[in-house]
Amino acid sequence: MGEGIQRLLSIISAIASNAGGIVLIDELDNGLHYSALRVLWKGILHAALEYNVQIIATTHSAEALRHLTWVLDEEENAGYRDDVAAYTLIRAEDDTVRSYRHDYEQLEYAIEHGIEVRN
Repeated sequence: MGEGIQRLLSIISAIASNAGGIVLIDELDNGLHYSALRVLWKGILHAALEYNVQIIATTHSAEALRHLTWVLDEEENAGYRDDVAAYTLIRAEDDTVRSYRHDYEQLEYAIEHGIEVRN
């Protein structure tokens, strides 16, 4: 079994064992080839719905975010669009941290137009 499948199974297992709760995933794309990202996102979205789990995941990868929007673009996954948001955290000059929320449409627009959302 490859590292990608092991990572996906680990995440799905965490989701299943925390039904009704929250699962935190740090750098969800670590160690994964970009070609596995679509399968990863589909698995996470489907498992989160099935087990009623809120997912909070971090990434610095533009590829991971791009693949997320591609998955949400698929008609079979359109029902997830209102449930997904990306947040950008930016440290201001006064050393405070500001948060900016991007819903599915804003995230897709930003990615398509080369607007940085990963800071």
